[in-house]
Amino acid sequence: MRAFDSVNEFIALPEETQKGTKLPSFKGKVSVKQAMFAYPNSPLMVYENLNFELEAGETLTVTGSNGKGKTTLARLLTGLIQPLRGSVAIDGVELRQVNAHWWREQLVYLPQDPDLLPGTLRENMTLMNASLEDVQIAEVIRKVGLGEWLDQHPDGLDMEIQMRGRNLALGIRRRIAFARALLSQGQLVVIDEPLEGLDKAGITMMQKVLAELAKEKRTLIIISQFMQPLKAGAKFINLDERPIMQVAATRPSPSPAVEKELFA
Repeated sequence: MRAFDSVNEFIALPEETQKGTKLPSFKGKVSVKQAMFAYPNSPLMVYENLNFELEAGETLTVTGSNGKGKTTLARLLTGLIQPLRGSVAIDGVELRQVNAHWWREQLVYLPQDPDLLPGTLRENMTLMNASLEDVQIAEVIRKVGLGEWLDQHPDGLDMEIQMRGRNLALGIRRRIAFARALLSQGQLVVIDEPLEGLDKAGITMMQKVLAELAKEKRTLIIISQFMQPLKAGAKFINLDERPIMQVAATRPSPSPAVEKELFA
């Protein structure tokens, strides 16, 4: 009966609309204006009046303590949820008017707790583009520091992913999800808690890849409880502040030891 109820709940979910605008290209400009958001049945507002704007190629670091809306912001920017009031716009077009499938192709998105799908590693990596060659997949897997791990597995790209990837170490699962995201070549990069589950080598990898993306003039939004701005002058939002302010700040000295590795 529980399984039957689960199937009914799944059937009742609304289908994603195939309508919406597909822009000829996405340059990378993002603006959030007077955004208000609260979760259903919650008496608390996550945001009452959130405002910020990024030009194409700029970097924004978002920090704040637990429950202040860091992951909610990532979901708003990726179109997974919509503000109750105000707007999220990309290149001057409201996100709610944009075709959802097209928008996902413009994103490099790493959630804090990513899930993998049942199937092979190859199938997980080709979700957005079934025409990808094995050499392209292997290249991006090596880019996130999993080349040796892949070479040592007897099944290679044919290895089976089970339990949504929960049978893998968190750091491995997040690196796979990061590699999968990088394959989209999206102009907007949204990384939620980039250091989560990573060892020293993983932190070095993340530092290198983010630096490469910045050099490519991608628009970067880095969300973390602990991180300071990635570079001097980068835009910075502290969600612990009320009202929430956006500033262009010179990076202060990071306090946790792990940040010294990331910002070295």
